[in-house]
Amino acid sequence: MPTATHQPRRVLVTGGAGFIGSNLVHRWLANDPTLRIVNLDRMTYAATERNLEGVDPERHQLVVGDICDRALVERLLREHDIDTVVHLAAESHVDRSIDGPAEFVRTNVEGTCALLEATRQVWLAEGRAAALADAGRTVRFHHVSTDEVYGDLEPEDPAFSETTPYAPSSPYSASKAGSDHLVRAWARTFGLPVTISNCSNNYGPRQHAEKLIPTVIRKCLNRQPIPVYGKGSNVRDWLYVDDHADAIWHIVRHGGQAQTYNVGGNNEWSNLDLVHALCRAVAAAVDCPAEELLGLITFVRDRPGHDHRYAIDPRKLEALGWMATRTLDDGLQRTVAHYVALWQAGGLEEPGRLGLGSTSDADAAPSTDDEGVAGCHMLAIRSHLDARGGLAFAEGEADLPFAIARVYYLWDAQPGTIRAEHAHKALRQVYIALHGGCDVVLEDGEASKTVRLERPDQGLYLGPMVWRRLDNFAPNTVLLVLASAGFDEADYFRDKQEFLAAAAARRKA
Repeated sequence: MPTATHQPRRVLVTGGAGFIGSNLVHRWLANDPTLRIVNLDRMTYAATERNLEGVDPERHQLVVGDICDRALVERLLREHDIDTVVHLAAESHVDRSIDGPAEFVRTNVEGTCALLEATRQVWLAEGRAAALADAGRTVRFHHVSTDEVYGDLEPEDPAFSETTPYAPSSPYSASKAGSDHLVRAWARTFGLPVTISNCSNNYGPRQHAEKLIPTVIRKCLNRQPIPVYGKGSNVRDWLYVDDHADAIWHIVRHGGQAQTYNVGGNNEWSNLDLVHALCRAVAAAVDCPAEELLGLITFVRDRPGHDHRYAIDPRKLEALGWMATRTLDDGLQRTVAHYVALWQAGGLEEPGRLGLGSTSDADAAPSTDDEGVAGCHMLAIRSHLDARGGLAFAEGEADLPFAIARVYYLWDAQPGTIRAEHAHKALRQVYIALHGGCDVVLEDGEASKTVRLERPDQGLYLGPMVWRRLDNFAPNTVLLVLASAGFDEADYFRDKQEFLAAAAARRKA
């Protein structure tokens, strides 16, 4: 084992409430009792505080904020005496990047630039790195990236190495390639202490439900069709998330300045073979015939520009002393056990399929690209937007995380109050602030309660016979209101007119 070149003590993790980030937080805190972590996360759709249940609150602090907010990042670096940044926050869903590439450029490129500039200001320009060195501490910025920056491989091609030329195929991988180049440039131009890792596909507990492995498990448990892109021949190298967290720890401690390390699991499987293995693992876990689940496999149209094969050559990192420890069979058993337990407890979520301009599992398959977090449900209902602002609505079911009969969509609301007081009969509703925020005031008899909605994962569920009004809108709020079956038609049309009239009046004002 090489001598450590850096010892993390106060760590800023970006995107630490998402899949890989939360597993890293749990793993690192468990392995080093002296470690303190500040977790900066925008809490978009793929992040949830549930992922952080059980962490030591004395050694972990969640800060809800944006990596593009340089002033916030600088303040956290100063206030918490940060010596290590682990940058995981990213838009990572390839399908979403095809529908909306601008947000990927913003988060993955501009956000990385903001982080680099903040660390350069605090560590180098303000001299905090030198002050820490006087106390025997060093600083390091670690950037987590993806093997997708290398493009794809033919069946006979050698695996990606750290010297493989970049050839990104999607807006997502192009934005990650751009962020990699920025990190290297800040190291060379400004002398910022950095390391970079490019990982293969991750899997394990706490992964967002839209991804391939959680989707296949959920479909098996619910006896629903399992969508597979094309012929299922695309090949990925699968890495268990705890192995990835250990690899990052090893690189941060032992890696060389401005060096890149590929992190892979030595587990190349075609998507179809992986789905077969998952069906058998779920069948064993719930004691049902594997053939019953294998019969659910449904082939759907392929993704545009779908890379055929990824494979990682991890020998450079293995020479540094790290090696993946989980076989795919072992990792899948652990992963299936996690999701089966959630399903048995009634906590296995059903996401909408977003991306590719489609909202149907018949048209799109789960993503197999698994580095991180961000987004909202806006894509799924984009076609329902009223281009003039105000309320747009749709009848019938939409492919969202809830079975619904009606959709309200309040768009671009101005500051103020929209009163929509009514008591629906036998109605359950969900309120989600996709952007901005507002107060939902609940009044049931003499009781009154106000709930502030400000995050997409903070949906408010209302039962029947609850009075309400919407108040204190932030500028440019996007509010989604979902109403379940059993809706009273008279209430529906009255509410629609109330919202439209109020929104129109505010536009005129």
